[in-house]
Amino acid sequence: MGDVGSLTLGFVLAVLAIRLATVGRQLVPLMFFLILYSSFLFDTTYTIVWRAVRGEKFWVAHRLHLYERSCRWAGAICA
Repeated sequence: MGDVGSLTLGFVLAVLAIRLATVGRQLVPLMFFLILYSSFLFDTTYTIVWRAVRGEKFWVAHRLHLYERSCRWAGAICA
């Protein structure tokens, strides 16, 4: 998908989550989106912190996310 598509999709889904959470004044839609995004937030946070601690430039392109490592470990083809 690339950075532009990922950022756009993430922004649209975040706006959708906020809109759904404020329409009915219910916490259920917000919790749904928090649970849905928790794996992505953990992966991103873990990878950035891990690279920063190791002294790597975390803003440079890499293939060190957890899902990419698991694909290589399993021998799957990852894009």
